Amino acid sequence: MGANLTPAVRNFSIDPNFVGDPHEVDDGCVTAGTHKVLRFDFVSKNVGDADFVVGRPIDRPDLFYFSAAHNQEAWILPCGCRTSASERGSNEISADL
Repeated sequence: MGANLTPAVRNFSIDPNFVGDPHEVDDGCVTAGTHKVLRFDFVSKNVGDADFVVGRPIDRPDLFYFSAAHNQEAWILPCGCRTSASERGSNEISADL
């Protein structure tokens, strides 16, 4: 079968007074100011019989973007969200949207 990623969401909440931090604004994830946001965790589990190998950012520009705010590559999640490179090694990656 190979790798088989299954998506799930959990932990829904509404934040009526969200203000992005300077890194989120610099990366273009949010505009400056106060926003009403729906927060949830996106979890992608590999239920397949092989490892999911993302590869190196230089070899997979379709899966990574350069975060100027963090001065490093970050992974674009399957949901289109972005995550910091420090989270890439975990078995579950949550994206706070």
